[in-house]
Amino acid sequence: MISQMVEVVESAPDYLVVKPQQSGCQSCSSGSCGVSNFASLLGKRSHLLKIANTGEFQVGEIAELLLDESIFMRSVILQYLFPLICMFLFVLLSTLISPALAIQLSGAIVGLVVGVSVSRVVIRWYEYRLDDEHLRIRHAVP
Repeated sequence: MISQMVEVVESAPDYLVVKPQQSGCQSCSSGSCGVSNFASLLGKRSHLLKIANTGEFQVGEIAELLLDESIFMRSVILQYLFPLICMFLFVLLSTLISPALAIQLSGAIVGLVVGVSVSRVVIRWYEYRLDDEHLRIRHAVP
């Protein structure tokens, strides 16, 4: 299980919105490394996660989020590998239609857009489920 300390920032009847606690080297807030400088170009974005509400948590409470490694691997495959596979399949299909480079490039772009779009739909569909046994939240142990 992967564990992360989170803070509850929103509570609704069927879901919680949690924000990860600062951990690690803290360099993203100080701007002292190249990774934080590159991340600042992409904008400051809060990493919020919506999970099923068990009714035990209040806004502002610190909790521990437990994530099974298998769901982590599935999400990596869905977000990164699936769009690439779609892109390659569309390139192959466009090559069968025409050997022209413009057609192949158009096929690659369409395949990548289709792969990312399908991944986003599936991720939003599985965003939070009350019966999800791979993602659990529990009170933080002091």
